[in-house]
Amino acid sequence: MRASSIYGLIEGSPKFWSRVCVHVDDGKRFWEYFAKPGMKYLVSGCDPRMERTMYENALAEAGVDFDQQVTALDLRNMKTDVAINKVQETLTGMNS
Repeated sequence: MRASSIYGLIEGSPKFWSRVCVHVDDGKRFWEYFAKPGMKYLVSGCDPRMERTMYENALAEAGVDFDQQVTALDLRNMKTDVAINKVQETLTGMNS
């Protein structure tokens, strides 16, 4: 798997968020490598329905239930600070 850019962890992230945020060229291969049953995942960028369309099959093949384990955010047209705050709030909610 080749990541086209690594953004790093958001400072002060909840403990359960133990993966580095990456933007990947091939989402299917990314999920085949990283997805694990029982883990929670946050995906973001485009329309959450598109996230489901792009990743649901690859996640299912890895034993991940999209509805139970994945939270998809729409961060389009947001300023960076607003998007980061939305991600932090969502991660905090996923941890509670």
